[in-house]
Amino acid sequence: MEDFNKNFVHYYPELEDFGYRARQELKRAERYACFLSLVDLNLDSLLSTLKQREKFRNGDYEAALARVREFVCHNLRETDIVSGIEGNRMMILLSETPFEGAHAFSRRLSRKINEFVSSTFDLSYNFDIGMEISSFPHDDNSSLKLAETIGKIIDD
Repeated sequence: MEDFNKNFVHYYPELEDFGYRARQELKRAERYACFLSLVDLNLDSLLSTLKQREKFRNGDYEAALARVREFVCHNLRETDIVSGIEGNRMMILLSETPFEGAHAFSRRLSRKINEFVSSTFDLSYNFDIGMEISSFPHDDNSSLKLAETIGKIIDD
């Protein structure tokens, strides 16, 4: 684990390491009856467009990817935990955040990512950034989905 920015966002480049930390945080949330939300970002449309753009311009796709990741990290609280981007996914664990707060955060983050990409990479397209939210203790289905998602992250 490394601290990614000056705000001490906890960054785990490998999804599996993120999964282990998320499992630890879920156990803590269950023990102390705290809220915990997991936001699973699907960046497929954004990343495929950036990849095509950078290939066309002979640019560095990995550098563009790092800028997106860094931007997301700078929009998190110091208590939040973020994974690297693997495939088209990026995960954010929001401690002490109920489902409703995670939903509001997701809407804001999607808008901010689109604004960032538009201004940084000169792309005016509005990307569909899919976000799935699982929370504890929201309801039985969401809590079960959170545990299952964390398990899949570790097992994959």
